[in-house]
Amino acid sequence: WGRMLNRLLLVLVVMGFVYGVERLGHQLESIPVERVVFAGDLLHVSRDVLVERVTRHLAVGYIGLDLEAIQVELEEEAWVYRAEVERLWPRQLKITIVEESPIAIWGEGGLLNHRGKIFEPTGAQDERTDLPVLEGPEGSAIEIMRQYRLMSQLLGDQQLKLVRLQMSPRGSWTAILSGGTELVMGRQEPLE
Repeated sequence: WGRMLNRLLLVLVVMGFVYGVERLGHQLESIPVERVVFAGDLLHVSRDVLVERVTRHLAVGYIGLDLEAIQVELEEEAWVYRAEVERLWPRQLKITIVEESPIAIWGEGGLLNHRGKIFEPTGAQDERTDLPVLEGPEGSAIEIMRQYRLMSQLLGDQQLKLVRLQMSPRGSWTAILSGGTELVMGRQEPLE
């Protein structure tokens, strides 16, 4: 009888422990997020838009937050290059935003970032006047960016500034300099 009583007591203790852990889990899941902190320089991204995107995810509570889903949704904003989302104990959410840094205008309305990714933000047209214009067929952004850098270095030695570089669908190149001079190059070795 002693062994049976010990086993029964052990089963009751284990069940009580499991029940306690489950209740604690429910209580932790219901802890609300009290504060969302945004870090990073927000020059082009509206804080209100970011708050709206994050608010959709807060209903599940502090523990149940899907940080990866929040990150993915924030990175859907045109000017957001990268978003890092982390929990800060006891009830805070810290979101670090890194904005896109355009290096060129792409075609008729897009911008090109330092990785060769094209993004199409709304507004901010006045800020684009000092950026060079690059244009080409789909999938050629990285090649055009590379050629632009090489040509700019070569022309810079002669105090010339490249303001526009185009690649035609057939692969030929056209470069326009700051004075309006147009250089038309073939498909083979445009640097030469």
